[in-house]
Amino acid sequence: MGMSTIPLGLMFSKEGSPLSIESPYLTGKDQKTIRGTRASASIPAFWATLNYLGKEGYREIVKDCMENTRYLIEKMEDLGFEPIIDPVMNIASFHHKNPKKIVEGMAKEGFNISRTVNPIGLRFVIMPHVNKRGIDTMIKKLGDQV
Repeated sequence: MGMSTIPLGLMFSKEGSPLSIESPYLTGKDQKTIRGTRASASIPAFWATLNYLGKEGYREIVKDCMENTRYLIEKMEDLGFEPIIDPVMNIASFHHKNPKKIVEGMAKEGFNISRTVNPIGLRFVIMPHVNKRGIDTMIKKLGDQV
């Protein structure tokens, strides 16, 4: 959800304090940049995204994801699916006695759905690129499977 490019998976810094990593094995005691063994283009790309979106931009992305998660839950309930839990983040899971059948059928329709193991069921992660139109399209195909 940080909207960072691969391979940057995590950026952690305390607000208001300078970013500094103790690195006595380099030419100085502290390192003020993030370095890795891979190409570092993802670091300035993340910095640019972070500064472009700001806190409000990230809040809006999360708000939209949660709104779409609730929308998915409503549509799944209309099909008779019961949520496993009431989600607190953008992941929704639903009870189903044979999720493998649904997953395989939906894969033939071009939709990749994952499963939960305990309890068994279907699992959806609602990322920023997922929208209500896409959910409606998937729900229609899922309705044909049920």
